Amino acid sequence: MAIQAVPAFIINKQFLINGGQPPEVFEKALTEIADQSDNLA
Repeated sequence: MAIQAVPAFIINKQFLINGGQPPEVFEKALTEIADQSDNLA
């Protein structure tokens, strides 16, 4: 992982969100990750 800021959030050992982000960024990222996971199942 290319952590360049703190805080750094690693999700499912493969997705990285760098730095303090507004809630909307987390909501969008988590929704996209969940959609990808649903497509793999």
